[in-house]
Amino acid sequence: MTAETLEELRSRKVVSLDRRPSSIDSVEHELEMMWEGFRAGWGDDDAVTRACMSNLLVYCESPEEADAARADLPKILFEHPARTLLMYLDERRDGEAVETWVSVHFSNLGHALQVCGEQVDVVCSGNAESVLPSTARSLLVSDLPTALWWASSTPPARSGPLFAALAELADQVIFDSVGWRDPPRDILALARWTSADQDDVVIHNLAWRRLKPWRRILSEVLAPSTIPEALGSVTKIRLEHGPHGLPSSWLLIGWLADRLGWQVVDGKVLSGKEIHWNFRQKGKGVEVQIARLSEGAPVIRKLEWAWNGGKRQIVFRRSEDRKLEARTAGGDGPCMVLSLPNQERATLVAQQLAYRTRDRLFESALAAANAMTQALGR
Repeated sequence: MTAETLEELRSRKVVSLDRRPSSIDSVEHELEMMWEGFRAGWGDDDAVTRACMSNLLVYCESPEEADAARADLPKILFEHPARTLLMYLDERRDGEAVETWVSVHFSNLGHALQVCGEQVDVVCSGNAESVLPSTARSLLVSDLPTALWWASSTPPARSGPLFAALAELADQVIFDSVGWRDPPRDILALARWTSADQDDVVIHNLAWRRLKPWRRILSEVLAPSTIPEALGSVTKIRLEHGPHGLPSSWLLIGWLADRLGWQVVDGKVLSGKEIHWNFRQKGKGVEVQIARLSEGAPVIRKLEWAWNGGKRQIVFRRSEDRKLEARTAGGDGPCMVLSLPNQERATLVAQQLAYRTRDRLFESALAAANAMTQALGR
C-alpha cells in the first residue's frame, strides 16, 4: 500500500475494500487476512482497531435489491459496527451451490481507522429456505445480539418459512412497508404475526420512524392546551399521499385511532384511489378519508383536520423544502413549522439498530390499523 493510496483513504469517511470470493469454511480466515493486510500498510503512528456491536442479517430477493442494500451498508456500519451477512437470491445462476464473498469496511477516525463492518455476501439460486438460515447460523459472531433487516419488497409476514427461519436467529426484525403492493392483506398478516408470541423479538417498521415528525406536529398543534376542542370534536380527516404511500398513511391513522380511543365502524375502498372509514369517538362520528395522488414520492403530502362540524380546520402539509407546516384555515401564517430530519433508508436503519426494546406504541398503532383492515367491506 503506497503513501499516495493512504492519503486517498484518509480523505474518505468510510473505506470499503473490494469483495473477494471465499468458501464458507474460509470466511473467517479471509476476513482476518483482509484486516491484517490493511493494517500492515499503515505507519507506526497510525492505529487500526476492530469493533463489532452486533450481527446484522440482511435479506434481499434479487441482485438489484442486494445492490441497493450494499450501497447503504457503509453508512449503516459507520454508525453501528457489525458483522453483516448480505443474503440474496439470483435465479440467473446455474446450480444450487451457495457462493460467498467477503469485504471489510473501515471508519476513518482521523489518525486511526476502525473496522466498523465485516461483510459476507451469500448468494444462492434456489432452495433458500434450507440454505440461507443454516449458512447464516454458521457465520454469526457468538454472544452478540442479532438483527434481521428484511430489505425485500415482499412483506416479511407473507414470505413463508424463510422469514420465519431467519427471524428465529434474530433479536430484532427491521423492515419497510413502503412499496407494499397489497396493504390490507400485508397489514393483516403483519398484525397477526406481531400479536403472536414474539415477546423476545423487537419488531420495527421504518415507516413508523418516518412518521415521527407527523406524530409530533399533530400532538403539539392539536393538544388540548393549544386548541381545546380540536381532538374531542373532530368530525373529518382527509389525508393525501403519493404512490406507494398507503401503508404509512394507514399506520398514521391507526396511531390516531389508538391514541384517541376511536372505534372503527366500517370502511370501503373507492375507485382504487381512495379509502373511507367511519369511526365512533364517545358517541360521535369521525369520517376518515385517505386519497392517493397520481405522482410524487411515497410520502404523506397533506392532512386536513376539521372539527365542530367542519366549521374549523387546520391543514398539515409537507412542503417541497422538507418542512412540515400547520396552518389554520383562513389563517395568515403557519402556527407551527418543523424541519424534516434525514430520512434516508441507511440513516433510519442505523438509528433503529441502537434500540433493542419493543415499541408498544407502534404495536398498538399496528393493532388499530389491523382493525381498520378488518372493517373494509363490512
